[in-house]
Amino acid sequence: MDGERLHRSARWIARGTSAALVPLLSLTFATCGGGQTTQPPPPPGAQFIVEAVPLTPLMTPGSSFSTTIIAIPLIGGSWNGVIAVTMSGLPSGLTANPQSFSVDTTKGNGNVPVTFSAAVSLSTGVYPFTVTGTSGSISYSITMAVGVVEPPPQATPLPAKVLYSFSGQQDGGGPGGALVSDSAGNLYGTTDQGGAYGPGTVFELSFSNGAWQETVLHSFGNGTDGAGPLGSLVFDASGNLYGATRLGGTGACSEGCGTVYELTPLGSGWQETVLHNFTGGADGFNPAAGVVLDNAGNLYGTTEYGGAVLGNAYCSTVGCGTVFTLKTSGNGWAYSVIHSFQGPPDGNDPGGGGGGGLIFDQQGNLYGTTYSGGNVNCPEGNPYSGGGGCGIVFEMTSSGSAWQETVLHSFQATYDGLRPSGLVLDSGGNLFGTTYGGFSDPLCNNDDSCGNFFELTPTGNGWALNELYYFWGSNLGYQPSGLVRDQAGNFYGVASGGPPGCDFNLGCGTVFQLSKTGQGWVESANYEFPGGAAGWWPRSVTLSGGNLYGTTVQGGGSNYGVIFEISP
Repeated sequence: MDGERLHRSARWIARGTSAALVPLLSLTFATCGGGQTTQPPPPPGAQFIVEAVPLTPLMTPGSSFSTTIIAIPLIGGSWNGVIAVTMSGLPSGLTANPQSFSVDTTKGNGNVPVTFSAAVSLSTGVYPFTVTGTSGSISYSITMAVGVVEPPPQATPLPAKVLYSFSGQQDGGGPGGALVSDSAGNLYGTTDQGGAYGPGTVFELSFSNGAWQETVLHSFGNGTDGAGPLGSLVFDASGNLYGATRLGGTGACSEGCGTVYELTPLGSGWQETVLHNFTGGADGFNPAAGVVLDNAGNLYGTTEYGGAVLGNAYCSTVGCGTVFTLKTSGNGWAYSVIHSFQGPPDGNDPGGGGGGGLIFDQQGNLYGTTYSGGNVNCPEGNPYSGGGGCGIVFEMTSSGSAWQETVLHSFQATYDGLRPSGLVLDSGGNLFGTTYGGFSDPLCNNDDSCGNFFELTPTGNGWALNELYYFWGSNLGYQPSGLVRDQAGNFYGVASGGPPGCDFNLGCGTVFQLSKTGQGWVESANYEFPGGAAGWWPRSVTLSGGNLYGTTVQGGGSNYGVIFEISP
């Protein structure tokens, strides 16, 4: 949220997290990594590059948008000269001022402001066009795209209240990962700070005698039991809790490589058992997205790093991450890696950046996301050699004891987004999620654009990506994540943005609700965090008993985060 922000514990970088959304703007992309044109690395012999910031402006009919076109020599080269820049393929009703110009690289920085204007009569849609720089026989082209949408509707404010404010002491601080509830309505979660030893807790929040009470079930840091729990917890049928810590354990990493653990309720409290200590090698390390259970009681999860390294240039030293399983075996658990990611065109860093954990379908297939990897020409890296990929959605299918990974979609970073997260599966087998990236608006306060809400639909030949909405930024939200879905089909999630007032005078975060109407999806309601005692920087929401419950990393009485309740 709000770009790359260092968490107060200095143990990890939080790369992830009322958003009124744009009325329906539906785009369908090809399956398995297809999509729109991405920005290529310079061809052999190129002496200069052309860039646009932002690459994909978001506008309404009758509005204008200022961008910057950059034409500069390649870094490290000796070439200088005059670059003639022209735009071609603009539709009727969309103008650029200026539409052509020249840059003398010996006399300036190559940055030229360009204003795009959309006529009132211009239909909503996506309008790609080409920007070309030419100098003699040398040319370099990029594809820009303008998204034209109707103004977002007004969202109804959601009522919210704080149930508990963390002190950062024995009770923990900095809660992260979605809360889970038991049949009695008690809530369970983790903090990655505080507790008896410092590096986090597992806690229960229960309603008793007219008030919510927090109880610490386990404090991490007493020996090799793990540190810095992240991701969601999961209950088995016997009432045991399972989770993962990103650090700690017996592995050789500088702060430990992480653990998978079980908490068992006893008459005198809860007993923690470490089921697996990650070593930092082929078995992976830094499990940051929690674990899930299959119907047989086996655990599955991901590690951000590690796994088999097969000479891939993108993960040659630490590995690109894994999908793993822990299967019950007699009186213990047997650990195995079922997929090692290899970076582009495969994924990299599964579950990273708050991307969420794995989910199952009814057939026992697994679905997940990676923070990067995929299309090697993703422009998020550098314009000289392409990027490290903008992330993928993947499926794991089993045949006997073997698992096979399939990339369902490889994100391109232009208007289909980057850094996917928060997958939700509906009864029809369609996947929903969110991304950073997408179209850009001046109110997003970052270089990653505003973010998208998307659907992946099985077509028989693969999967088709359908972009449903684009976030607008500022108090309308950006960088969405953490989707959940209620029984009526509404979606909820968290986003950056909201009224300014928190760090760097940015917004304090939002919770949004999306509802489908006859005109498509609309944002029917949202909550904008005010900061201070009410909390800020929301990380997740969960549904229980018809209400939303969630956590913020910061804010509250001691600025160590809160647990909040929202009644939709």
